[in-house]
Amino acid sequence: MWGVSINLKGYKAVDLLLLLVIGSILEFFATKVSGMVLSAAPTFTFSLLIMYVAVARWNLWGLILAPVLALVNWLGGKNNAILYMAATYDWKLFLSTFIGLLSVGLNVIFFKKFKTKKVINQTWAMVGLVILDYLVFCFLQFISYRLLTSGNLFERGYVEYIYKLYNQEGGEVTKVMNLCYYGELSSLYNTFGFVVAIVGLVVLRSQGVVNNAVDKLTEDKEFAESIRQNDEKFSIDDVEEEANDSESSDTNDSEVN
Repeated sequence: MWGVSINLKGYKAVDLLLLLVIGSILEFFATKVSGMVLSAAPTFTFSLLIMYVAVARWNLWGLILAPVLALVNWLGGKNNAILYMAATYDWKLFLSTFIGLLSVGLNVIFFKKFKTKKVINQTWAMVGLVILDYLVFCFLQFISYRLLTSGNLFERGYVEYIYKLYNQEGGEVTKVMNLCYYGELSSLYNTFGFVVAIVGLVVLRSQGVVNNAVDKLTEDKEFAESIRQNDEKFSIDDVEEEANDSESSDTNDSEVN
């Protein structure tokens, strides 16, 4: 039993690390080029999908990925080619993103109550939970960001960004922007990540990836054990049948003699 526990811990670590590596690569590059599509600072593109899968597979242990994915999102944003977009990614946006991603842990309530396998196998339940994740994330992230930037839920914060442009006559024009505007618009671009989560879950479910890892390992072990027992039963039956055939043959030979 102790050996099985150690093996499970190792499997959990490798599984979560693999999810983290894949999620980090996708999140970084998607956030890096995001500003070229919409003038908004996304706080997740692939992270919601990765968090959903991690929590489905390992319950609250999946939340270990949240701070790293939030950091990768911040790094991707910081490397955005659009300067004012890159400047939008500060510690406030990072912290609010981290808080938002932690909300995916609420899925454990549904997975425990209705069983992970049942939730995942019913498309309406799986998608409904993604919708709930998206709404709760946007709500918490927006509130956190606003409180961190302005200290008031009913007032947008102000983070000044100044840059210069040149008009057609070659004259210099100074522009002043409030970066909080783009930070609060993150929920607009996050709709892309919401769609990615739904499509990704449907695809990954078909590959058997979206499940509770412990339950899946238990089912596989029980299935393998049932096959072994059936094989042993068939082997015993075969031996008994051969023995009966042999006895029958010996009896017939004796009668002939």
